[in-house]
Amino acid sequence: MLAGFFLGCGGGSSTSSSATIPVSPAASVDSSASSNADAVAFVSSTPIPKVSYLHWLSVESALGAGGNPGHAALGFLLTSEWVLGEARTRGISVSEAEVKQQLKKLERQSFPQPGSLRRLLASSGETEADLLARVKVELLRSGIRGAGDGR
Repeated sequence: MLAGFFLGCGGGSSTSSSATIPVSPAASVDSSASSNADAVAFVSSTPIPKVSYLHWLSVESALGAGGNPGHAALGFLLTSEWVLGEARTRGISVSEAEVKQQLKKLERQSFPQPGSLRRLLASSGETEADLLARVKVELLRSGIRGAGDGR
């Protein structure tokens, strides 16, 4: 799970976790001025705004996504929207406190050196809100898997 968030980079940070958790990774970028005409794709009737795609494309490129960063960015956004919709349909949710607690846990595990997560975020263009959105999707994905196992 950490590879998806931090792509194996090491060293630490302490982000404040004061950021608001976006509804989805596609919403972590201010795309309020976007219209459906600006969408690069749709999941059900939910648009993936071009501005969100371009943001995640730059993040994937900066983090050194293997293969095609454009495919990685779009795949991430499409999968994330699907997970969010499936979780809604199944009545699976996570609280803001759970998401922030999980992010802190992941930071401690992957970034024990002070300031290294902050440096990664600065070099990648990713934000704390982006990380919170990633964590939220992963927690919901786990909940969906657990519900599928009859738990």
